[in-house]
Amino acid sequence: MGSAMAPLLSRRRALQGLVLSSFGLAAAPPPGTAGEATTQGGLNLTSPAELLAALVRMRGTLDETLAFVWLRGLRYTLVDGEALPLCGYLGGSITRYRRLADDAFEFVLYEISYYTSIETGEVLDKLRMPYTGTEVSVPLYRTGPGRHVIMMANQEELDWSRDRTTSEELAKQIAPDAKVFYTFNVRPAEMFDDKVWIRNDSFTRLVPNDSTQAPMFYKEAITYQAQRADLENPDAPHVDADISFAIATAWRPWMQMAGIDGHTMTDGVGGKVLDIEAMPDDFIRFTEKHHPDVLDDPGALLES
Repeated sequence: MGSAMAPLLSRRRALQGLVLSSFGLAAAPPPGTAGEATTQGGLNLTSPAELLAALVRMRGTLDETLAFVWLRGLRYTLVDGEALPLCGYLGGSITRYRRLADDAFEFVLYEISYYTSIETGEVLDKLRMPYTGTEVSVPLYRTGPGRHVIMMANQEELDWSRDRTTSEELAKQIAPDAKVFYTFNVRPAEMFDDKVWIRNDSFTRLVPNDSTQAPMFYKEAITYQAQRADLENPDAPHVDADISFAIATAWRPWMQMAGIDGHTMTDGVGGKVLDIEAMPDDFIRFTEKHHPDVLDDPGALLES
């Protein structure tokens, strides 16, 4: 296994392309953190290199082909211990992975997300926020490409600028120019009967360059579940995976919740497909209406 220093320059260069879509990248754990033995058949998830490869096979593919991930959940506000349903969430990601070393993969990401009505499931353009009663405009969320590096351990400090997303207007609604502090960990793999789970956690804190603006944060935990037999096949560049996730975020500027002591939380499920037309029907319908070029040539977006 290569040392963590070998791909350091590539990692930093790649991180300069960070988009603030979820404030997140991804990585795998440092050697020795894989926990109790998860070795069965030809699968050894106590090996950091094998754990990283298994994670990439769950998240995407090892052969540099496109993979598409969808997430569906419910977003809440959390204020003074009270959780109130706010809206639905439907997100889609276009991804490609390329191996840089045993302990590093390049990861290219493009994201499209929709905030939806809990009652109808349709895309929201207006939303009345709790506690303030303010009716706010809900942005269409699209950002990328972000070029990152997945490694065994990841702690980063980098600069975020609004010109790193798809439009100036969208950038204003996401976050101000800021310094970003990012950490990532993969938890020990869990293996039970014929299934394997791998969870990755990330935490990002954003400190605005303008000291009068409040810091923001993004905390994400995503768990991938696959069949052990699929992962034991060394010739399979990817495996089917089910996804569950939980996300906590500071108020976004478009929510106009400054002065309210609280944040949002989102949890839900998801999956991975290798053809964008196999994404959920409502994601396809929304994207045909709002971002038709995404469906026309998704691979081109990763090269833009």
